[in-house]
Amino acid sequence: MTDKSEGKYYCQICGFECDESDLCSFELCICCGGEFGYDDDDDDAIRTYREKWFGDGIPICFTKNPRFPKYWSIAHLKTQLANIGFNLTDEMIAEIEKNRMKR
Repeated sequence: MTDKSEGKYYCQICGFECDESDLCSFELCICCGGEFGYDDDDDDAIRTYREKWFGDGIPICFTKNPRFPKYWSIAHLKTQLANIGFNLTDEMIAEIEKNRMKR
């Protein structure tokens, strides 16, 4: 998803703001690890990767990247997902938290 009026681009899986050059680059999203141009190729691929990421407890791939917030939380995730029009429900949050405890 892009918001060209503001010049912003977002990972289609997690909503993390990315650079235009990331899209279709086959680079990995620094947040969810989705591969641009592959894991976000169509709606089914996006849904499948997002469900797996949620099921794994939303592991963050590149936390040492300076573009990534130092103190990331579920609140950040809700904001990110809102960037791409995805509403994170309380039930989803509970499931993610449960899965995070398994790691």
